[in-house]
Amino acid sequence: MKNNPYRVNTYGDTYGDTAQPVEATITIKRSETLPDGVMVLTVDMAEGYMCFPRRSPRELRFNGRHYGRRGWNSDKLVIYYRSDVTPAFMVAS
Repeated sequence: MKNNPYRVNTYGDTYGDTAQPVEATITIKRSETLPDGVMVLTVDMAEGYMCFPRRSPRELRFNGRHYGRRGWNSDKLVIYYRSDVTPAFMVAS
């Protein structure tokens, strides 16, 4: 008898053995394009307003484009990223 990687429950539904979490992922709450063609992403502040300055990434890559962190709304607990914002990096010499 061949070993089947899927199991069947009592209702006849098949399901796999395991599911694995994806590390370092961010849920996009909203994606929109402004009239001037700039793409804007809205991301939830998962840990509340205190996470913005230190814990939110300065840059996101979404659908092949790079978005820089632009600002936040502590009342709505969201962070805004824009495609026309390029994060600055310091290079040590």
